[in-house]
Amino acid sequence: MGGKPLPEHLRLVLIGAECEGKSSASNTILGKTAFVVNNNGNRTTHCKISHSVVEGRWLTVVDSPGWFYINSLQETSEMDKLEIEDSMDLCLPGPHAVLLVISLETAIHASYLRVVREHMSLFGEEIWKLTLVLFTMSDWLGVKTVEDRIESEEGLQWIVNKCGNRYVA
Repeated sequence: MGGKPLPEHLRLVLIGAECEGKSSASNTILGKTAFVVNNNGNRTTHCKISHSVVEGRWLTVVDSPGWFYINSLQETSEMDKLEIEDSMDLCLPGPHAVLLVISLETAIHASYLRVVREHMSLFGEEIWKLTLVLFTMSDWLGVKTVEDRIESEEGLQWIVNKCGNRYVA
């Protein structure tokens, strides 16, 4: 196999809209319950960081508050914007990868796409080079594949394309 060797310490930041499964995905990645997952309407309000050794590699994961999927960046509270921006600073010198978490049951309509673009702009255009889409709720697809789902919505195609066609479910 070619390519760069993997770092001994991998730093990941999970971002996305609220209720897309960032905390659950973070726990799965770490192989332990490090972040509280609330099913009673509570949401992550502050960035949180946790570490673990996974497959012999030191792993740092930052879970960030989600933005409201219908709120423009202008409608997002200053506290939420600061917390989302601070997620990158918790794993200095910066993340190796940013996981944009999107539930496969979420409809990617024009306003959702606009909100993703606006919130990603908090990090500058270069962030897309580090970003891959982490799809959650893949069991929701039934017999369809992730590729079928991507092909069925232009907005999802745009996001995956913007991430260099990097995605995982």
